[in-house]
Formats: sequence, structure tokens, C-alpha cells
Amino acid sequence: MAGRNPERLANIGIEALQEANVWGIIATGWSGLKAVALPETILQIDQSLKRN
Repeated sequence: MAGRNPERLANIGIEALQEANVWGIIATGWSGLKAVALPETILQIDQSLKRN
């Protein structure tokens, strides 16, 4: 869910991942969010497969 300000939400997630010193995946999905410069520990994907 991107909310009203998807760029701000993405930046919060990126900062949290970096502060926790963990790897992460950002799925842009339907929001069309595009992160400008991601560290090599964060992977950006368009979408993932849904499994039930």
C-alpha cells in the first residue's frame, strides 16, 4: 500500500532496513513507485507471485 505519499513511505522503509542492517525487497506493484538510488542490500521488483 503506497498511501498518499509513496516516495516518503519508501524512504522510511529504506532507512529502516539500513538502520537494522538487513537486506530487503521493495515491491513497487501498482503504485509505480521507483526508488532513485538504492543500496546494494535492497532489491526493487515490480511484483511478486501470490501464493495461497
